[in-house]
Amino acid sequence: MKLKYLSFEQPIGEFAMSVMTVNEILSIATIERREFDQVNLDSVGGPQREASITRINEIAKYSETTDATFPTPILIALSEGSYIIDEDYITLESYSTKGSIVDGQHRLLGLAKSKFRNDFNLPVVFILDATEEQKA
Repeated sequence: MKLKYLSFEQPIGEFAMSVMTVNEILSIATIERREFDQVNLDSVGGPQREASITRINEIAKYSETTDATFPTPILIALSEGSYIIDEDYITLESYSTKGSIVDGQHRLLGLAKSKFRNDFNLPVVFILDATEEQKA
């Protein structure tokens, strides 16, 4: 998958911004859940909390209204070596896990559940070469 992108930097690192469909995002990214370890009294796993079915259903229903809009980007962390950047494009391998959703899981899952999932192009911001600490 080859996407046009804009790059920018912030103190935490380098970013690439693009636009993708729900299906494209789901083909290259996973949602890594954080779980609470009751033995060690600590949380382990990925950066995302447990999904709220209520919130997912609300977003799916909202997507069917005439005013539905989703301008806030989905944040996806990409590890080193999982992408190629050239002058104008970032290339990701389709249908192969390359990224981790850092923010936007409920929007993504709500739209995936919606009958209008193909009607929305979503802004996406890739966090390039993200460490586990940066994902959190």
